[in-house]
Amino acid sequence: MLSPARNSDVLRQPGVLALMIAQALGAFNHNALRGAILSLVAFRGLALPGLGAEEMVGISTIAIVAPYVLLSILAGLFADRWPKAIVVQSVKGAEIAFFALAAIGLWLGDAHLLLLSLVLAGIGAALLGPAKFGMLPELVDDAQLLGANALINASALLAILAGMIFGSACVLAQNGPLIVALGCVVLALVGWLTSLFLPRQDAADPTSPLDPGRVMASHVSAFRLLTAKPGLILAATGASWFWFQAAFSTSLFPVYAAQGRFRGEELTSLLFLVSTLGAVAGALACRRVLIRARSLRVFSIWVSGLIAVPALAFWWGGPPSHLEGMALVLISLAASSLGTGLFIVPLVWQMQAQAEPRHRARIIGATHVLNGLAMIASGLVIILLGKAGISVSTMLLMIMGSTALVASLVLPGSMPPTPSIDGVSTWRSWRFRRR
Repeated sequence: MLSPARNSDVLRQPGVLALMIAQALGAFNHNALRGAILSLVAFRGLALPGLGAEEMVGISTIAIVAPYVLLSILAGLFADRWPKAIVVQSVKGAEIAFFALAAIGLWLGDAHLLLLSLVLAGIGAALLGPAKFGMLPELVDDAQLLGANALINASALLAILAGMIFGSACVLAQNGPLIVALGCVVLALVGWLTSLFLPRQDAADPTSPLDPGRVMASHVSAFRLLTAKPGLILAATGASWFWFQAAFSTSLFPVYAAQGRFRGEELTSLLFLVSTLGAVAGALACRRVLIRARSLRVFSIWVSGLIAVPALAFWWGGPPSHLEGMALVLISLAASSLGTGLFIVPLVWQMQAQAEPRHRARIIGATHVLNGLAMIASGLVIILLGKAGISVSTMLLMIMGSTALVASLVLPGSMPPTPSIDGVSTWRSWRFRRR
């Protein structure tokens, strides 16, 4: 039974607000630093010796994605072995040093220090992920878990957007590097102080070995645990597809806007803004929409239609060349992004609910590895489609249409076939009623 608990009710649970603020501040800082670096590369000539702007952008992307691929399962092992609050507090404390180093790099304009600090920030984010999502089921009850995930995902998306805007815009202003530097250090300190309010819970699996041989074996076992239940692997596949389509679409936005020859720079910013706010709205509305749909099958049909139908505007009209065309594109993107926000939250909820508590963080770590690989794959697919002569408009139509198809398949199948979550019998007869 899924109750329509309000988000304010979820935030009253001890530790939820502290976790939401702490992780959002980290996401803000991480993206503020990346935005600042990209702006300095594009407009101030920041570069390493022998590297151009394109190579610097590529390196900054690798610095963000690589830690998720390399460290997420190890991070899950840490989060299972020690109390997750301690793991979060340790990472948030280390972030103060990471962003202090970034502040020095910004002040000196040193590309080496800035890229090093970006890598360290990426490592911190990778170590935080499994503890953050593994901790949520320990802070709230089953009926509130969906709402808690909506708040965490929505706040993270908003923080990513705000951080990119703050870093890229402020760093080019007078005394901009100093403003960004001090802002990141202060927010890192606030994030650590906020994490101290997290309640201490017992470790899920305090006997997990940490010797090198068994740590390597834990990588294999994490994927075995992930594939042990059909619902788990389907939810993980859907979540990885979400990040694939997000990286795919956002990579194409600047090219799509430039081809329209109508306020290309403004349209690029609006595309990022509208897509993020649409996904945030979808995440926050997920619980209410699930209740109103009354069955998961109906919900999946709604989500698929919401993602796919507006995508036709990208393909039919092509990149906008006038104001009316730009408005149509933005409205269509808002609707499609709303659908992707509705898509991701139930998947994370199902992974948390179906994972065995003793191994939950490691399973989440394995999904984060898949997410990182999916983001890397998105770039390769764009290259292949470009070589095949497929237009950007068609690429966007293809990714939105395929996302709708994935949603229609994954959302119903991610539910367990036996009663295990809130007394629900099967996904085929799942009904949501108000208490």
